Amino acid sequence: MNHARRVRIALVAGLSLASACSNDTTTNTITTITTTGGDSAMPTTSTTPERSVPPISGREHRVVDAAGTTFAVGLQGEGSPVLVIHGAGEDATMLEPFAAQLAEKGHRVITYDRRGTGASGRDDWPGSGAGQHADDAAALLSALDIASAQIVGLSSGGVIALDLAVRHPEVVTDAFVWEAPAVGAVPDGEVITRQFMAPVEAHLDAHPGDFVGAQAILLSALAGVPVAVDNPLFAA
Repeated sequence: MNHARRVRIALVAGLSLASACSNDTTTNTITTITTTGGDSAMPTTSTTPERSVPPISGREHRVVDAAGTTFAVGLQGEGSPVLVIHGAGEDATMLEPFAAQLAEKGHRVITYDRRGTGASGRDDWPGSGAGQHADDAAALLSALDIASAQIVGLSSGGVIALDLAVRHPEVVTDAFVWEAPAVGAVPDGEVITRQFMAPVEAHLDAHPGDFVGAQAILLSALAGVPVAVDNPLFAA
């Protein structure tokens, strides 16, 4: 089977993606949607936070076994499937309003907490980065008996969406990549990335497991001003 994809690039902002996903999933394209910004694929803590309720809102909640761990999954709507992949430093709840809009437009929308995030499992995490998360997404679709889907990825979730299209093209009908941190793809991108990540890596070497501090250093570098991080997803 020929899984070659045609790449289209568009600039979007906010939740305008809700109108971008049509019911037609036969075009077999990757639509790369970029704006400036986005987060870096920073890991969260490996300690599972205690939660009394599922973190994902929606009509249906499931705990799905896939790829050697468990995933907290939310499903809503009926129609052609759309898998929504959140960014780093957050779980799937941030994208629920967007997912609800997609569901209203006639889609079966799947949101989930990525491995090592929110209410999903921490097995074999941190692992191999975006590749592991892409394999997780493919395994999750298989566990849900979904042969293929449109993929929407926010920030580092966009990198995962692209990796999913490369590693498992048979499950991707379209990939909508939203504010992905793809600086490495531009001239001098690797140099720029090293400049931002060097102090983060130095902090983690000196303070193993302090992802809160590492995230603050990264965000401060990106913003150009000191940024405090008060995010329970990073709490040990």
